[in-house]
Amino acid sequence: MQKYTKILSVISMLLFLVSSLSLPADASLILLDKDEFSVSENIIIGLNFSDFAGSSLEISSPSKRFEYPAVGSRIRFTPTEPGSYMISLIYANATRETASFSVKDPGLANPMPMQTTLTIEKEEYAVGEMVQISIGNPASASTYDLEIAANSRTYKFFATSEDTLRFFPQEPGNYVVTLSLGSVRLSSAGFIVREDKDNIDAPRNSSQDESGQPASDLPPVFITGSVAQDAETEIQDSHITVVKRDNRDMDYRVFRVRKDAREHILLRLNDRKIKEIRLENASLDSVSNIRIDSVEKRFLVNSLNSVSTYAIDPSGAQFDNATVTATAVGDTLWKCKDWDFAGQNCLGTWVKLKEITPGENYTFLLSTADPGFAETGVASVNTKKPIYHPNETVELIMVVLDKFGYAVSGAEVMATVTDPNNATFNLTGIVETRSGVYEANFSGAGYEGSYTLFVKASGADMESSMVSSFEVASYYDFDIIRNTPVVIDPWKGSFLSEISIYSYSHSGLFNFTEALPGTFILEEALGAEVKEEDGFIYLTWKDLSNGTKVSYKAKAPQISPNLFLIGPSLISYDSQLFYEARPWYLAVDPPVNSPVTSLSFYMNDYATGSNTAGRGVIDNNEFDEVPIEINR
Repeated sequence: MQKYTKILSVISMLLFLVSSLSLPADASLILLDKDEFSVSENIIIGLNFSDFAGSSLEISSPSKRFEYPAVGSRIRFTPTEPGSYMISLIYANATRETASFSVKDPGLANPMPMQTTLTIEKEEYAVGEMVQISIGNPASASTYDLEIAANSRTYKFFATSEDTLRFFPQEPGNYVVTLSLGSVRLSSAGFIVREDKDNIDAPRNSSQDESGQPASDLPPVFITGSVAQDAETEIQDSHITVVKRDNRDMDYRVFRVRKDAREHILLRLNDRKIKEIRLENASLDSVSNIRIDSVEKRFLVNSLNSVSTYAIDPSGAQFDNATVTATAVGDTLWKCKDWDFAGQNCLGTWVKLKEITPGENYTFLLSTADPGFAETGVASVNTKKPIYHPNETVELIMVVLDKFGYAVSGAEVMATVTDPNNATFNLTGIVETRSGVYEANFSGAGYEGSYTLFVKASGADMESSMVSSFEVASYYDFDIIRNTPVVIDPWKGSFLSEISIYSYSHSGLFNFTEALPGTFILEEALGAEVKEEDGFIYLTWKDLSNGTKVSYKAKAPQISPNLFLIGPSLISYDSQLFYEARPWYLAVDPPVNSPVTSLSFYMNDYATGSNTAGRGVIDNNEFDEVPIEINR
């Protein structure tokens, strides 16, 4: 055995060495344009190799650790505190290279002279025309850093205060010039480059002679580095239509990407469902007609519960190909051809597109023929509220089930939370409050945005993991706080659900609607109007005021194991709608125990795991996995 271990070690070392052969002996893998920055300054970290598979990056600050599990040629990082930082490039679980930099508080730095100036003679130029950039600061003889960024290229120069720099743009676009001294940004300016010379502005301060030719007495430009890699240029005003969800705008960013002499458009969403849409060989103007609809209603997809639904309509855009990247919360992806955007419904049939893995990203090619998409599967995490305010304690409720759906007691559960700045926190104090139910609190939600939750549970030589998320926002219209069980035993009777509603923006009355599976038996719902439709039971309480608590009692079918989705609930007021951010997941705990074989989770903030019939193996013996119905 030791012999084979040594052989494997030698092979691993050889593979590690081979992977480095493509690099020059003296090449640095981690590239920084300087070693000192300021708090809140955008830092671009370059990676000097081409094959990024299996590589990750870690950045350690004085109090936090930031992880980038997948890397590309450039990483953007924004420090939030002063001190020393360490960058570690990791490949095959080994650190290949480290680099360090320091961050200073700009409030503690010596203020720069106000007379430092950056002057560009015109606002518009033609391709190939000389651009003259002047730096003026007679009181200083310092050497400045000057950067010109446009489209996919960044040009870096150094010069003294008496220099006038010459630059010849090779492509049209918007150019931004930034002047810095050390870590302090002094000034910035911009100009536009067009294809032709027609209608180009006259110079602000002409430096041409009487013949119209550029003056020849300009000092030379010293180029310290030129980066012409594929890069993303963010477009600030893209006019892209993003359908509002929960009466809140969905955050999104648009980038122009140049690769292989072609232009692509990248739409990056701050959403738990769709992460990004990449349009190959697209023009920026055409992207404005894409419609993205993040649907909060749930559907029965071929008798399966949907856990995530969205629709994309690219019919107004012009592009060669489109690729969508999303994070899976279910285990199967479906598509609908006849999608009704106005009613947010599938008017036709759902067709299976592919199997997906909960917690992992998946991609698919987008066409105008299949605008609606839904994921089905088992749920993942419950939080006491769907949305939290900054610095509010997030209460997590995790249920660990084996592959038969039985609650697992005594499992080893680990959880980490990653905030919007990529800082990772390990949760402590995870407590099993009842068989298979584990609870923990997180108090580090200080930033607005989406937080990623990674949970891993182990038991009986088996291991499973899942990824979920929750949101933090300074402002949202309503708090919907549930006191609803996460696990029930229907043989013991009905369960009680209490829901409190708090309004932050509406002082008048509102209506609240709860949605239950149609197979439930409603025993009590004081004050509610009851309606059965499309396989669901809807309970509506009307004319409620801020702080109202509603309740009902219901009984689930006596089928075990099982998992049900309750909600998402709906608030209607002043002709507006507010949907609960996600449904609540309710597990049926079988009355007998089963050995742990494989683990799945539900933590009621979207899904992982599977509870569908299929084939499996325990101790190398095949069995048919079917629901067990037990009558008492």
